[in-house]
Amino acid sequence: GRFEVHLHNDFWQSASTWSFSGAHATVLAWQGEKKKTKRKTLAKLIAEYERRWLAIAPTLNATESYTCGPMQGVASLLLKPSSNAASMVQHLLTTVEKDVDRYQVTFDDHTASIAATRLSESIRLKFGDALQGSFLRDDQQLAAEKRYSLRIDDVSQCVVALTRTLELLDTLVGVEVDTQSEDDEGSNDVPETYAASALDSTEPTKAEL
Repeated sequence: GRFEVHLHNDFWQSASTWSFSGAHATVLAWQGEKKKTKRKTLAKLIAEYERRWLAIAPTLNATESYTCGPMQGVASLLLKPSSNAASMVQHLLTTVEKDVDRYQVTFDDHTASIAATRLSESIRLKFGDALQGSFLRDDQQLAAEKRYSLRIDDVSQCVVALTRTLELLDTLVGVEVDTQSEDDEGSNDVPETYAASALDSTEPTKAEL
């Protein structure tokens, strides 16, 4: 359709276009595709998503900021072996661990996580266990969205990122792969259906605190 054509053109016209949902959808399409030519084409698109992420990540301050959204896509991209797999897996694990350490809310009578200390004691007392395990985005993102709140999508994005990371690790244990597979060859044409826009927009349910 016309929307798919728009996404296709947008992806290739702007070298900075990257979408975690687009990356995930492309990998799913690659996994399910039976035709060799289309599979090779999708493999090239996966490689382009990976190349762009490696270029974009440093500009996002990914080692410090809340990155559960992008990590959903990175974890999916790694389901296809590549020459960058080892460094990309290390990058994924380090970044996901950072998201948990910095942005997950946990506390008890004696200790509190970094994210929990950003909430007032009155809030922790008022909501108690309902806050345990939730995620609070970094201050810069919250300021950009003009809010200081915990939202359901803040949590769900991290849960999905963690789930996909664990599923990836299950596929890697004890598996030796050939990074120069036949899927790396073929046409540069990319199916319009699987190209993606630069931004992943959502209308999340919001729970203001």
